[in-house]
Formats: sequence, structure tokens, C-alpha cells
Amino acid sequence: MNATSVVLVEIDEATAKVRSGPPGDYEEDYALPIWAGVLPSRIQFDVPVDDPKLKEGIGVPGYLGEYWRKGS
Repeated sequence: MNATSVVLVEIDEATAKVRSGPPGDYEEDYALPIWAGVLPSRIQFDVPVDDPKLKEGIGVPGYLGEYWRKGS
């Protein structure tokens, strides 16, 4: 803990660089014994789960129900 610091930074805006396809390595890098590739990832939504404290009779809003069905 003596060497640990915590910093709070508020972020108003953010950007991300997004690309597709294989890595764009230099040709000479392919001679190195280092793995190169892509680890695909995805987000999948399951059936909504009600809050246990939710009042009886309140169903999942239509817009949310349609949202999770699209990913099924």
C-alpha cells in the first residue's frame, strides 16, 4: 500500500479506435516466435431477471423485451 496511489478522473468524452481484420504487423515481425492474431469478443444478453423487491405485476418494459430478443 505504501507505493499505491488512487486517482479519480472524471471523463466527459472518450474515443476508441476500432478496426477489423487481422493485425497489421510489419513483415519482419512474423519471423519472431510471438503469437499474432485476434481474440474475438461479443456481448450477449439473456432473459431479463426481475429485482426480487419489484412490486408484483410489473412486467419487463416492451422496449427492453425487444432488445434482448434481438440477441437471442
